[in-house]
Amino acid sequence: ILRRPERVDVKLDHPGKVEFDEKDIPIVQALYDGEVADVDERLRKNLERMRETGLLDHTIVIIAADHGEELFDHGWVGHASTGYDGKLYDELIRIPMIIHLPDKSLTGKFSAMVQGVDVMPTVFDLLGIDSKDMQPQMQGKSFLPIIKGEKDKIRDYVFNQTTFKGWTTPKEEMTTRIVSVRSEDKKLIWIPTK
Repeated sequence: ILRRPERVDVKLDHPGKVEFDEKDIPIVQALYDGEVADVDERLRKNLERMRETGLLDHTIVIIAADHGEELFDHGWVGHASTGYDGKLYDELIRIPMIIHLPDKSLTGKFSAMVQGVDVMPTVFDLLGIDSKDMQPQMQGKSFLPIIKGEKDKIRDYVFNQTTFKGWTTPKEEMTTRIVSVRSEDKKLIWIPTK
């Protein structure tokens, strides 16, 4: 859910800087909605082709994002690499993940906290491959028990990090990280001084 800010005031100096005002908000949101609709249509076509060829009956499909987008939620548009102002607000780190299993045996909607590192152990678990003794050991945990309804959660906390400038961060600044830790009801964001 997007909420409109009381005031939009973005004044960061960097190449590509754009200043917005209140009248730009619905335009930017409509552009974003258009991008989402375009991706939906492309996915539909790919999944339709997979269904026609029978490939969908033999494929685990996972659709996820690497980050969300801020659309004026905190007075900004984009994410770390677009603003030279890295942030870890929920609209940037809470992302959707859709998993399609060929046999459609497990369905539902879940809101448990998981991390990107949990995807691979989950895929191995779905395939019946024991990954616990693999070397090097994976950091992630399978969230298949959540999908099966055997557990409510696999983590008490999730961690996130970013740089101040995302992928555009100069090499000498890459070790400076904004970090966050989140539980189900609390979140701490640590922003180092520049």
